Amino acid sequence: MDDELPDLAHSEVMTRTQATAQQLDAAVGHFFAREYAACITLAGAAERVLADVLTSRERKSSFSFLKDMRQKLFGPIDERTFGKTLNASYNWLHHADDDPLVKCEITSFEALQWLARGIASFRMTALEDFTTTMERFHVYYTENEK
Repeated sequence: MDDELPDLAHSEVMTRTQATAQQLDAAVGHFFAREYAACITLAGAAERVLADVLTSRERKSSFSFLKDMRQKLFGPIDERTFGKTLNASYNWLHHADDDPLVKCEITSFEALQWLARGIASFRMTALEDFTTTMERFHVYYTENEK
């Protein structure tokens, strides 16, 4: 990280998909640094925005795709139950409605699936090209799915 403080007068103008690219790139960095909570938080935020973009363009989000696949394999499940199961760590990171000292195990696989969801949704929007960081993650993912 740069030791120089940012210019407080600096600003950036970007689209939502450009912002999600920045979030996903940072999430990839956190994944490789084994900082899974930060990875899930950023990838999850990007995936949620991209899900809205896809829905507004009448396309399925990665969440909807996964829910449909799960139902085909195992039968019906309501969206709330599926979301609670699939998004357990993400939700734990965003809500403190229980004891703040309660611990949660956050695995590399959960971080991986959030990155995969976010990057897949980014690709599905077809509004921006993959960044070099996303390509790096894609290579890692492809090499490790065997």
